[in-house]
Amino acid sequence: MNMEKNKGLTLIELIIAMAVGGILILAITTFMEWGSKGFQNTQQELDVQMETQMLVNLIGDRILEGNHIEFSKDTMTIYAIKEAEKTITEKKIIWLDTSTGNLYLFETSGNPTLIVAPDPKSLLAQNVESFFAIVKESKVTLSLTLHRVNRSFTLEQEVKMRNKQVPLP
Repeated sequence: MNMEKNKGLTLIELIIAMAVGGILILAITTFMEWGSKGFQNTQQELDVQMETQMLVNLIGDRILEGNHIEFSKDTMTIYAIKEAEKTITEKKIIWLDTSTGNLYLFETSGNPTLIVAPDPKSLLAQNVESFFAIVKESKVTLSLTLHRVNRSFTLEQEVKMRNKQVPLP
């Protein structure tokens, strides 16, 4: 019998080929898993940054509408006052409930007493770690820290009021 014409694979060659193929598949799977985790981490970080930016912009828009702003502890009060009539036309309160990390916005027309209590309709954001503002003349410096899935992001932004600050009536 002539063995030179036999062109088949031996069992050892087949086992070696399977082992090399298995190692390659394992390496590719590990690489894909690392890439997927990196994408998820980046996406979570971008999400928290975008949400923080949207909240600061929303608060900044409210500041632009007012002409008297007060900040005390975790509460910002924004008033729209008719200076000639010395009447409050609008009142907005942005309040951070530090026990839950929820940020609320309460709005009213006129100057009624505004009840500041947790309300799902007034909820702006959850998982807020800190919220504060520094009011100097017609400039307000906002700082907001949001926390999501082991990620925190702090954004500071200065907002210049459209209207000059007027005293409360």
